[in-house]
Formats: sequence, structure tokens, C-alpha cells
Amino acid sequence: MSRLEELIQTLCPDGVEYKKLGQVCTFIKGKGLSKNAKWLGDIPIILYGELYTTYGNYITEVFSHTSEDLISSSPIIHKGDLLLPVSSTTKEAQIGKASVYMVDKPAYLGGDAILLRHKQNPSFLMYLLNGNLFEKSKMKCVFGTTINHLHPSKLSNIYIPVPPLLVQEEIVRILDTFTALENELEAELAARTKQYVHYRNELLSFDSKSKIVNEYKLVKIKDIARRNHGTNITANRMKVLHKDNGPVRVFAGGSTFADIDYSDIPKKDIIRDTSIIIKSRGYIGFEYYEKPFSHKNEFWSYTFSKECNTKYIYYFLLTKTDYFQQKARASSVKLPQLSVSDTDSFLVPLPSLEIQEKIVSILDRFTTLVNDLKSGLPAEIALRRKQYEYYRDKLLTFQPLE
Repeated sequence: MSRLEELIQTLCPDGVEYKKLGQVCTFIKGKGLSKNAKWLGDIPIILYGELYTTYGNYITEVFSHTSEDLISSSPIIHKGDLLLPVSSTTKEAQIGKASVYMVDKPAYLGGDAILLRHKQNPSFLMYLLNGNLFEKSKMKCVFGTTINHLHPSKLSNIYIPVPPLLVQEEIVRILDTFTALENELEAELAARTKQYVHYRNELLSFDSKSKIVNEYKLVKIKDIARRNHGTNITANRMKVLHKDNGPVRVFAGGSTFADIDYSDIPKKDIIRDTSIIIKSRGYIGFEYYEKPFSHKNEFWSYTFSKECNTKYIYYFLLTKTDYFQQKARASSVKLPQLSVSDTDSFLVPLPSLEIQEKIVSILDRFTTLVNDLKSGLPAEIALRRKQYEYYRDKLLTFQPLE
């Protein structure tokens, strides 16, 4: 018999009491800040929201402020409190994602978040609130269209199991072990990725130390490529049209795409040649694609001439992602935005086609090592995560006390 089984048999043999989350935790709402409040003073502030973060991601950042009004009106966070974002542009794995405040120094809570104060094991509650079992009930408390909001009063009425603290601690010990194993693999993958990015950037630096490239010419993208237009399609329409194994992929911002049929969009909007998609709004990025595709019409793509290896151009553009991101931020007050001329007139070093293909061959092998989801570290991480989620849900399922 395991330690956990012994504890359950001893401390709660007849089942575990279920209580409303609002009975277990006190809900405290954060205080919103204006954009001008950023980077003032030395009092830690935790903000949830996209105003101060990379577009498209919903993360926590720590800022500072000295305003006496803020000090008097914002809730103070203490070690062990749970933090939950209650607003997001995406529902999945973002809104209501619980995290434990583990810093000894108190902080103030900004807007678009709530904190939960409690007398339970904080990590146990975090695992419980982030689990698949709680997720189903939580999503029934979400409302909104463009911006999704989590309804705290409805959230507080969800029933959760409240086992004895010793049982909670043993479950946390087991789940922490799974998390540590996954973290080790992710750290190794991050190190491999960092190594790859460094090697890729070195390979495509074209400085005097290059061992591969001797001669090259600088050319504007518009002189070696045909610029393609996209298609007029909304995000909602993409969701409606999407089907597994659809032959035409339509790209939107970030990692969003839809696979559709040829008849779902105008024939003239379908691009059949290997190309690079320029994701020009929000988080700037590039996508290399070899099959029939299209993209939202605020983006554009390039199909390159025969003197170019398209993947070589793609790899080179990846080394300039930060440059284009900064350029997009500088040209737009609200949402980062590239203009067509930013890429049309961008200079690309073009060595011989033989050298381009050699560089692509080297980087392809390294990319496969790092990113191939069918083998290597990513597959191991996915397997560990699936195993962890299975045991997490199993450990957090209790017989109700009758």
C-alpha cells in the first residue's frame, strides 16, 4: 500500500468532503492600472493582461509603482495566495490558469486578475484548479466574444474536493516529482534550441569568419520574389471551415490556421508554390510552406525565383525576427504592424544556389533533432505530460463523503 493510500484509509476512509470554491477561498479582485503607471518606483506590482506583454500571449509580469493611491486601493498579495487571470483573448489554457505566489515579499495585484486566499496547501489547489476535471466546470463560467472574461461569482460556486492537509501534501509531493521530470526535459530542449539558434545565426552571419560562404550579393526581396495576396476571411469563418486533412491551409496570426477545401475560398486566392508567409501584425513571424495555402488578407507571402532556395531565405529571415518585431512596434502605436515596403526592400545576402542548399541541409538536420514531434525530446516531453495529466486527474479524484 502506498503512502497516499495509507493516509486516505486513515484520515478519510468514508470519502472526502466537497465544498464550494468560495467556501474554501476568499476572492479578492485586482486593481487596474493605466499604461502610464509602468516602471515607476520600487513597489512590486503583478499585472495580468496583454497591454504590457508580447502580443498574443497571456502571461504574468512584475512591474513597480510608487503611487499612494495604488498602495491604498490595490490588494496585497502574500506568499501562498493563488493568482488567476480573469480576462484573455483566448480561453484555452489561459483564462483562469492558477499560479501560486511564492515570493516572500508582499506585492500588489493589478487588474484583470483575482487572488484566492485560503488555508489549504497552495500547490494542491493550483494542481486542482489547473486540472482537466476542474477545467470543464470553469469554462462554463467564461463569457465574452473578442475578450473572454471569467465570472468570479460563478467560479466560486464550483464544488471541489477538500481532503485533509496531509493528503494534500502527499499528492503535491507526487505531482511535483512528475513536474520536475518534465522540467528537466524542457530545460534540455531549451538548451538544444538555444544552441541551434546560435549555430543558425553564426551560419547565416556572412562575416569574415564564415567557413561556408565566400561570395554573395545583397538583393532586395522584391527583386527575387513574387508577392502574393491572401484571402478575405475571418477567424470565425476559419473555425467553421476547418476540417481534418483539408488540402488547403489558411494561415492567421501566431500559430493559428485552418485546413479547408479548395472550394471554400476563391481559386485566385490559393497559392500552390512553395512560399514564405509574412505574419505582419501583432507578433511578427515567418512561415515556410510547401503545399497549397492562403492567408488572411492583412498578411502577404513571397514565392521566390529559381536562383533562390526558399527555405534558405526562410532560415535567414528567422535570424532577423527581432529586427522586424522592433520595426513593427516602432511604426504602430496600438498593434505592432509591418508594412509591405519593410519586407519588399529588405536586403538578403544571396550566395550561390549550391551554398544555399548546403546551408539548408545543415539546418534541416539540426531542426529535425530539436523539433521533430515523432522522435527525440519533444516526443518524450509530450509523453511525460500525458502521463502527468493522467495521474494528476486520477490523484485529484476522490470518493465524495456521504
